Amino acid sequence: MQMIPYTTFLKHTFAMKRTILFLLTLALVAACNRSETQYRAIADTLNTAEPLELSRITKAHDMIIDASNLTDEQTTHLQELFVKYIFSCADVQTSLMEEAYGTALTANDPQLMEQQLDSLNRAMSNLRQYGIVMYTSEGGINTDIMPMFIAEAFWKYMTPLERTIATLSELEIETPSLNDAAINISYEEVAQRLKMCDDMLAQYPDDPLTPQITACQKYYLAILLAGDDNS
Repeated sequence: MQMIPYTTFLKHTFAMKRTILFLLTLALVAACNRSETQYRAIADTLNTAEPLELSRITKAHDMIIDASNLTDEQTTHLQELFVKYIFSCADVQTSLMEEAYGTALTANDPQLMEQQLDSLNRAMSNLRQYGIVMYTSEGGINTDIMPMFIAEAFWKYMTPLERTIATLSELEIETPSLNDAAINISYEEVAQRLKMCDDMLAQYPDDPLTPQITACQKYYLAILLAGDDNS
């Protein structure tokens, strides 16, 4: 069998390495270009300078989930744009709902008033698909943003601690600890939420988010010890 000269073998080896490196470089460049394209498309969708549309929220939500290889800088910026866009839409919807509620409450026909209020309540409930929670409280309309709706979009980019915080925040939105200056949940549930804070502090004592967790811990402890004005 004829042997390949060592110098020829080296030339072939180096040539193959250059080919592999070139292909890897092309793949990396393509991934970066794709990431930049995805980032720009999402950012354009969340442009608040254009007319606000609720449908853009769900569109951007799905685009973020489908995106890949976003950088930390891109992810942070998109989170800011996403939250800003939802809050902007929520402000518009709140104004419209307050006006509609005021009109409904002035109706002379009790049956008509009830029908209008039921319709408005359904409309408020439908806003949840856009990450917006709207409800009546203390004679007015309150609006919140669902933390898990945001977290779902960025889940793969979040740390375990950020995911736990999002879970706790969602509990507070869905079933607030306090409402109308009174404790809105059982003391057992307050204790469970306090324990979530204790566990996070024990597991991540030096995390940059520690001050936020400490504030939550003090909040739940104060509820257990002192309650609230109407409790």
